[in-house]
Amino acid sequence: MRRLVLSLLWGIVSISLFAQSGTISINVFVPEDDMPAEASRMLVTKLNQIVTNYGLADNGLTDRFFLSPEVVVSTKDIVPSNPPKVSQKLDVILMIGDVVDNKLYGSLSLPVVGVGQNENKAFINAFQKIPVKSKQLEAFMTETKEKIVAFYQQNGIQIIGKAESLATSGQYDEALQALFSIPDFCGDVSDKGKEVALRVYRSKIDQEGLAIYKKAKALWEANPKESTVPEVLDIISGVHPESASKSDCDKLVSRMTNELKSHRARQQKAADDLKKKAEEKDKAEWEFKVRQYEDQIELQRQQMKDQTSIEKARVETEKTVSGHFGKIDFKKVTRIIKSWTSSGK
Repeated sequence: MRRLVLSLLWGIVSISLFAQSGTISINVFVPEDDMPAEASRMLVTKLNQIVTNYGLADNGLTDRFFLSPEVVVSTKDIVPSNPPKVSQKLDVILMIGDVVDNKLYGSLSLPVVGVGQNENKAFINAFQKIPVKSKQLEAFMTETKEKIVAFYQQNGIQIIGKAESLATSGQYDEALQALFSIPDFCGDVSDKGKEVALRVYRSKIDQEGLAIYKKAKALWEANPKESTVPEVLDIISGVHPESASKSDCDKLVSRMTNELKSHRARQQKAADDLKKKAEEKDKAEWEFKVRQYEDQIELQRQQMKDQTSIEKARVETEKTVSGHFGKIDFKKVTRIIKSWTSSGK
């Protein structure tokens, strides 16, 4: 049951980090020599096909085991034709070995002939004829695979111990590379490697997640504005869903949301207050103008009232004077005026 659980967890973790179960990691390497680059790429493609067909993988998970060819040109002729062509007989010698301990596990020579308009085309034509499956290849690959498996069975515990030391020093990728290089069919060594790999992977995503969370948190606290949100979200998107810091990142998002809501509420309140003050100011100015208008009207009314009173007084006075004028003794007035004339003479 424990092995089943480990296998299930291993499948989840290794989906993006490890090849399919049962695969042995090996590097395909074609040395740089006088071979044309285009022909070299064709040879790499052909060797990768062979590796895949026999349960190996050039996945970069090991720095120890290599499949490398030696290309020997046994004969080279110019074929008389129009245009002339190059014909080459090659011996492609495949070698698999341990470059760390400098051990050759096995070799196989594959003779091929290539013809082309030039040397490059002749190489390419020859490499295209290399078989990707044959009894010779099967025997060769089986023998070398058994030697690689034997190496891991003998040295697996040491590899795991080194990986644990690397993980302790924070070199998680290097540790996982070593652990993932252990094939899935090495018995207890494979199970132990998986168990440690899961633990190392957990530590890796936890540490990376914590660093990402701290970076995002510091950015937000330094500039808690709406314009900062996209960058913070972009940063925390790098946190693995299974990281222990995932919940902290979720809390940070909630915190940003709440703080932005509060900020918007404060902004709205400030805007409402400004609007209210502006409205109150406008109202006060309007009321002042109304009062000025009313005071002016009242003044005019008062002036009109005073004028009316004066007019009334004048009319009354005129009436009174008119009454008095009716009581004047005009005979007497006439005599007096005549007396002025007499005395003037």
